[in-house]
Amino acid sequence: MSEAPPVDAGPPWPPVAELVPHEPPMLLIEAVLDWSPERARISATVRPGSPFVHEGRLEASYCLEYMAQAIAAARGLQVRLSGEPPSMGVLLGSRELRLEVESLAVGDALELVVERVYVEGKLGSYACETWRAGQRVASATINVMSASAEDLAGGEGAQSS
Repeated sequence: MSEAPPVDAGPPWPPVAELVPHEPPMLLIEAVLDWSPERARISATVRPGSPFVHEGRLEASYCLEYMAQAIAAARGLQVRLSGEPPSMGVLLGSRELRLEVESLAVGDALELVVERVYVEGKLGSYACETWRAGQRVASATINVMSASAEDLAGGEGAQSS
């Protein structure tokens, strides 16, 4: 992933609100631009109502949450197309987080690119990038896990430590 792929027309994808279990203002992403089981491109705009924006700026470290939501949209679309029941997702961690800028400005249009590194059962790892105006501003490998609401609540069948 060395440059932002061009935006092209694709099928009419469902709204991200149907794919990601967040509501505004925590729903940060806007639309699926392109999707395959291995790769997705998602759009977002840094909005003034975001709980992470202070004095018109968004610290670049919050790109991690934008990329995690892009993964959630990609996985949500995969689940929807396969007919499986929807599940919650948990960000387990990230490696190799690189921030190329200190902050982003309100109004910045972002393109989030997520590529599946592996998925096995409920676990997955994705190579992710955040682009602004043709410049990569953040990248990371993000590890995630799918979980049922019961798993997250510690119900029967949930692993305890």
